[in-house]
Amino acid sequence: MLLSVTKQVEGSFADRPEVARTAFPMTLTCQLETTGPSGETVRGTVFESDFTLRPGRTKSFTDGDGATLLLPNGTRCFAEETDDGGATEVKVSHGDFDSGATVESVETTAQIAITVTNVFDEDIWSNAETGQDGDEDADGESTT
Repeated sequence: MLLSVTKQVEGSFADRPEVARTAFPMTLTCQLETTGPSGETVRGTVFESDFTLRPGRTKSFTDGDGATLLLPNGTRCFAEETDDGGATEVKVSHGDFDSGATVESVETTAQIAITVTNVFDEDIWSNAETGQDGDEDADGESTT
């Protein structure tokens, strides 16, 4: 199975060099629900990976030996970004278990793709560049 996560950015300030240089930290989790001995639903993690990804890049996942990742039918995979880099919004195509991409075949040609998109519609860098971020001057007074 080909399991991949793609990082995208969009918005008015997505072309800032600070955004392009950022390696966004994420966690990919794949979980499977089964029925326990008493009839209760049990959710177990069958694959998990912490990684970073720069905008415009895709990371594909393999097993520990570098071979195609094999996950049981019914497994749901989802991604979470753990630091949004100042984005005004983060959109994840499969962001939690309930919306997770479901493994429907154990065939090695099966594919699951998750996209994480950060929207940068606010200029969070200009104030920092000009020093106008509410710092105090030598007399202890605000500079804004």
